[in-house]
Amino acid sequence: YFDFSNMEDMSWMFSFCNSLKSVKFSERTKTENVKNMSYLFYENGSLEELDLSFLDTSNVEDMSYMFFGCKNLKTVKFKGRFNTGKVKDMIYMFNESESLLELDLSTFDTSNVEEMGYMLAGCKKLKSIKFSDKFNTNKVKNMSNLFQFDESLEELDLTSFDLSSAEELSYMFSYCSKLSNIKYSDEFIVREETEKVDMYLGCDSLDEGFRK
Repeated sequence: YFDFSNMEDMSWMFSFCNSLKSVKFSERTKTENVKNMSYLFYENGSLEELDLSFLDTSNVEDMSYMFFGCKNLKTVKFKGRFNTGKVKDMIYMFNESESLLELDLSTFDTSNVEEMGYMLAGCKKLKSIKFSDKFNTNKVKNMSNLFQFDESLEELDLTSFDLSSAEELSYMFSYCSKLSNIKYSDEFIVREETEKVDMYLGCDSLDEGFRK
């Protein structure tokens, strides 16, 4: 096993490993000092599953592009030590992970995240995303293209979403062609000054009543 206990930067560590089909971590995997996991599995075209429950991410601040372009990745398990409480950047985190069928993000604490642009975009087979009240977006400034081209999504529960700090929401749901139901809370208020170009472009199944 690898000892990462003295590392603060794991960015790009497993990127472009095009023949890598699985990565196993264990309780002996020490990552508690790591601050940067951006691009960790970037463009790993053969990865099919990941269990990250043994990764201690309690000090990680950057998870941008973490799973970008993992086109064959079907499942990712979080929970356990996987802690996102200090993360500020999740931009492009799962972008173009085209084989993901479902994502359970119920353990994600996003109370310090400021960047979510393209986070879940291009996940063309994704049918289900599970959030929880820990998925707090009240500091997020950028949610542009967040769900863009998620062509298999039929419904979203965004009752934990707070848009009070949002500056950019353009193309947030664009081309989610099967999306027919979105649950909002009273905090999902699009401010007048917020950029919101074509938020619902190509959402052909979505009733106009949902388009605030």
